Amino acid sequence: MTDERKYTFSGPPVKHRLTPANSLRVSLLLLVLSTIAHQAHAQASGTGRATEDDRWSAVSAAIGRPGRSQPDGAYTVAFLRGDLDVRVGGLKLAPILWMASNVTFSAPGDGAMMMGDILLTDEEVPTVIPRLGAESIDVTALHTHLTRETPRLMFLHVERHGNALKIAQSLRQALSILRFTPPTGIPPLPTDFDLSAVEAVMGQKGRVAGGGVVMNVPRREAITMNGMRIPASMGTSSTLLFQPLGKARVAVTGDLVLLASEVNPVIRVLAQHGIEVTTIHSHMLTESPRLFFFHYWAADEQAKITRGLRAALDIMNSASR
Repeated sequence: MTDERKYTFSGPPVKHRLTPANSLRVSLLLLVLSTIAHQAHAQASGTGRATEDDRWSAVSAAIGRPGRSQPDGAYTVAFLRGDLDVRVGGLKLAPILWMASNVTFSAPGDGAMMMGDILLTDEEVPTVIPRLGAESIDVTALHTHLTRETPRLMFLHVERHGNALKIAQSLRQALSILRFTPPTGIPPLPTDFDLSAVEAVMGQKGRVAGGGVVMNVPRREAITMNGMRIPASMGTSSTLLFQPLGKARVAVTGDLVLLASEVNPVIRVLAQHGIEVTTIHSHMLTESPRLFFFHYWAADEQAKITRGLRAALDIMNSASR
C-alpha cells in the first residue's frame, strides 16, 4: 500500500505518491543535509566540536572571553598577558613558557568546580586578592614559577564551587581591573627543531602553541577534593613546556605533579641532567592524595634535557610510563 501526502511549495497544492523506496530516499537526503549543516557549523566556529562548545556558551559570555573544551569534558578559559616581555638571563621567553594563566570549569551548570591560576605582577597582587575575596572566590596559593625572571611574575591560584555561570560572572568582576591581551609577534619554531624526536623520548604527543611545544602528562591515580574527582585538565597533570632555541638546544620549564615520596628522587635525577628546581609548593588545600607541584628550568641540549625529564616521569606514577 502506498502513502499519499500533500506538499505545498510556491505554487498550488500538488499531490505526490510516495512509495516505500521514495520515503527511504527522502529520509537519507534529510540525514545527509543535517550532517552537512552540523559540520558547517563546527567549521565556522573553528572548533570542530560545536555541540560540546554550545554547552559552555553561557559561561563564555558571562566571563567575557572564549574558552576551550577539554577531552575530559571540562572547559578552560585563558587570561593572556600579551603586555608583558619576560626574560631569564637575557633570554626572551616564548609565551608558552610563562603565560600559565587560566581557569577551568568542571561542568557548565550547578555543582561545578572552578580552579586555576592567574598571572600577576608583584604590584597587582595586593589589589587583586581583596577583589577575589569580595566575590567569594577562594585563594589557595600564591607563588612564583621561575627564578631570575624579569619582570617578577606571581601566580595566584583560585577555587570556587557552585553554579558555573555565577562563578564566571564573579571572576569577571574581580579581574576587571586587569588588562588581558593575546601575545603578538610570536616567531615560528626553528626549522631544525625535531618535535618527533622529543615525542619519541617523552612517550607523549606535543602541541605547538605560543612559540613552543606543550605536553600534559596525567597521573594514574584518581585525585579528589571533598569527595569530588578532579579532572586531569584542572591542574593535576604534569606540564612540560619546550622552547626551541635552534642548533639542537631548548629551554624548558613547567611543573611536575608529585607525591611526597617522589619529590627528592625527582630532584636528584633532574640535577644529574642539568635541570634546576625553581620552586616546590602546593596548589590546592584539601586534595587527596596530597600533591606537590615541582617547577623546573633549564636551557641546554635537547637530547640531554629530554632524557632528564623522561627519567623524572619514570619515577612518578604517570600515564606515560
